Amino acid sequence: MHLGVRSINRRRSRVNFDNNTAREVSFSASPFDGKQRRMAKMFVSLSFIMAMVVTTTMMMLLVVFVPSVHGSCDPYVATDGTKYNDLYALTGKENYQYKDNSPSSSYTYYYNYCEEVVAPPALSIPTAAAQCGDNNGYCVALGGIGSIYSDHPKGPSNGVTITYSPNNIDRCRSGTVPRTIKQIVNCNPQVQHRFISVEEDDVCSYVFTSESSYACPSTPTPIEGCPAFRSTDGSEYANLYALTSFSSDYTTGTNPKFTWNFCRDVAPSPLCVLPAPATQTSSSYCYQLGYLSHTSFSNHPLGPRFGVNITYEDVFSPPVCSGANRSASLVVTCDPSTDYTFTSVTSNNCFQYNILMRSKHACVTNVPYPPRTSCGKYTSSNGQYSYDLTNLTSYMDYTQSLGNNRYTWNFCSAITATSNCTSPGVSYMTRDSSNSWNAGCAVIGTGANGYTVNDHPSGQAMGVYIQYRGATSDCTSFLAILVATCDAQDTRFVRIIEYSCRVDIYVTSKFACPL
Repeated sequence: MHLGVRSINRRRSRVNFDNNTAREVSFSASPFDGKQRRMAKMFVSLSFIMAMVVTTTMMMLLVVFVPSVHGSCDPYVATDGTKYNDLYALTGKENYQYKDNSPSSSYTYYYNYCEEVVAPPALSIPTAAAQCGDNNGYCVALGGIGSIYSDHPKGPSNGVTITYSPNNIDRCRSGTVPRTIKQIVNCNPQVQHRFISVEEDDVCSYVFTSESSYACPSTPTPIEGCPAFRSTDGSEYANLYALTSFSSDYTTGTNPKFTWNFCRDVAPSPLCVLPAPATQTSSSYCYQLGYLSHTSFSNHPLGPRFGVNITYEDVFSPPVCSGANRSASLVVTCDPSTDYTFTSVTSNNCFQYNILMRSKHACVTNVPYPPRTSCGKYTSSNGQYSYDLTNLTSYMDYTQSLGNNRYTWNFCSAITATSNCTSPGVSYMTRDSSNSWNAGCAVIGTGANGYTVNDHPSGQAMGVYIQYRGATSDCTSFLAILVATCDAQDTRFVRIIEYSCRVDIYVTSKFACPL
């Protein structure tokens, strides 16, 4: 059957080249006349177009409706156009884990983002989250692994929602209801990842809520000047904006050279591909040590009232050491006596740098600082070594716990009130204790001259030790010894050792080095 169209007899096409000129290629489609040839061509063209439309439509359907599977999370564009390009970083190399110890349940949850979890025993299907009973050891997959993205419940710029395919094998309610998983990830620029809760909002429908900087829009408004920061104990740092320099960047060294600023990208360098707030450069290379989009604020290493720690992280380059990313932490210690003083740069030999500084802009703004004295100058007993111990004294008191005892102290300067010691008077150390035999406050070292400075027990060139005496409920004579050992860095706590009626506290500090 020819559908009214005769078979086509096509002569072999012929191309003749003469003097580098291509002649016309002639076809003969006899016995068609011109009208029939046009109709045949139109029929073939329409058939080809319809086939292309069907193929393209099927491909589009595949793209739209096939969810993500194993690997990492794909980028997501919210309904208002907000882009989330960093979701891949949510996927953990190992499971995330949460143990629910509430009175009504005892479960351990294993979960990941857009990737299969591994939980003992083996699960019935690949899943992004599993619930394991702590009492019976039984584990169940709470859903599948295929994922579809949608806007955050509070709006498209607040984070993302990831919904997974259901588990139709391990159904609940006598096999009538499939188990499902939904992950709501809040945008929080200050944390890499933090679990918040897991709830069953409907029958066998589990909602995991977390927060992460990776769930923040990929094109945030640039920070111009650091925002205020509140530490974990409620101390407020409202003057961090004053650390940002708009005229020039902070630098140290030459080869390599470190350049940084506070919550602001540094000036461009020919070798640096992307803008960054901290870089390490030489004549032949540039490393971006983090990005403004991945900036976090945290407590100072010595405690929440000693200053701030601002960390930039490079999450876009491949990890460099044991899965760690390059980073730069700006550790700024409170010092009301200076506008800004650079101290040093340290590293853990894994491209994670600490840039240490002191500044009055990194002091708590909602708590007044008491006036401070200091240990002053000291000369060793043999007269060979001189020390300037002025900067051992901190504008914030040092505090550490050992068991039920919490010690608070400073170097040759009266401390402020603590939880149990509401009126310590002129004292240099207190011990808050919850032990039944010595509960309450013990004041150690009192009076204008309630301390002595001595040679370091390991040698007169090694540092100093400071001695306080006092009385406690369990000791009529209590001795406290602060051993400060010379080191290249700022003051750092090392350890506490308790004896009967005595405590030794060890620190290292560059302020305990001979001149």
